Amino acid sequence: LFLLLPVLVGGLGLYVLVRRSFGVGAAAGVYGGTLCVVNPFVWDRFLAGHVHFLVAYALLPWALLPLVRALDAPSRRTAIVVGVWLAALAAVSVHVAGLYVVLVALTAALASGAARARLAFAALAGVLGAVVSAYWLLPFFFVPERRVGVADLAEYESRPDGFAIVPTLLALYGFWREEFTRPVDERPALYVVLLPILALVAAGAVVLLRSSRRR
Repeated sequence: LFLLLPVLVGGLGLYVLVRRSFGVGAAAGVYGGTLCVVNPFVWDRFLAGHVHFLVAYALLPWALLPLVRALDAPSRRTAIVVGVWLAALAAVSVHVAGLYVVLVALTAALASGAARARLAFAALAGVLGAVVSAYWLLPFFFVPERRVGVADLAEYESRPDGFAIVPTLLALYGFWREEFTRPVDERPALYVVLLPILALVAAGAVVLLRSSRRR
């Protein structure tokens, strides 16, 4: 049951996110929710046993709800909610929390309103998240241990190298662990399946941009 949690929570989360925030239809919401949790990226992490990472990944659509609201009005209340989400994600997976920090910064940069209010929003969310996460942040910075270096970054980078990484990442592959076989390695023609998926994603993005301009 625990292994199904990322699929159920993540799929439902993205469905709710796109329905509430972008006003899309139920069919588009189901498509987005399914694509969020049924893809090679999620499958590779299941094979690797990265269940905590997947739980945080599944929580990410729910954590994006206050960020979408903040694009229109970055308030103190929303910043507090975002800060709590940041601490919660960090407690499950620091990798997903790092991604959330980037999204918070982008939200502050793109949100409407005065620059001071947007900066205050990001600062309050970041400080609150850091304070709640002090139980692991302080030991991380002050207890001597092995740090991540250049060799680690090279080991964990996406595979393969060169231009081949482009279709690989578009297909949501590229996991650094190479012991797992991929169907596309044996049948490269499967990349053709990616074309209608990307076409639907692009079409949906165009429709959303046009509808936002009308509003």
